[in-house]
Amino acid sequence: MASCSSTLSYNLLSLFIILLVFFPNVSSVKCFSNTQKFQSEEECGPNGYCFSFNGSDRVSFLKTLRGCDNSFVCEIMISNITQDKRNAVGERVENIFGYTNYCAFNVEIHPVQEKRNMIGRLCCCNQDWCNVNYADEPINDLSRILDLDSGTAKDYEILKNIASKYGIY
Repeated sequence: MASCSSTLSYNLLSLFIILLVFFPNVSSVKCFSNTQKFQSEEECGPNGYCFSFNGSDRVSFLKTLRGCDNSFVCEIMISNITQDKRNAVGERVENIFGYTNYCAFNVEIHPVQEKRNMIGRLCCCNQDWCNVNYADEPINDLSRILDLDSGTAKDYEILKNIASKYGIY
């Protein structure tokens, strides 16, 4: 009886590992980023939030920081905006690109890569590429290739265009 149970456990573990390897989580929220070295984008996980912060350190010019919210500031801010209507710290808005954002003004943060605290507008969202800065901002080609690897005819045509851009096709 014990060997049957251990065989079943082994088979279930093997199946779980195969599913993780061959069926990666495709529902991760993807964000533009300038907070990570050598990256222009980040995956925030399936329940993650993208952020965009426009502000200044009171000494230099305005700066924009964006990426994944790894400190749960967005969850706290959004919870306040949606649940506390009378004393909300910000507002729910639709940006000019059609994405729903939750924004708060006069937010003070201390980014890891900056020397001073910054104060400005913090916006959070949870859709792919929702922290876009301008219309038609290009998405990294590698991310596009991985997203299009589903096999439809339309996806194949887009992949051919990307390949021809690099002289591959």
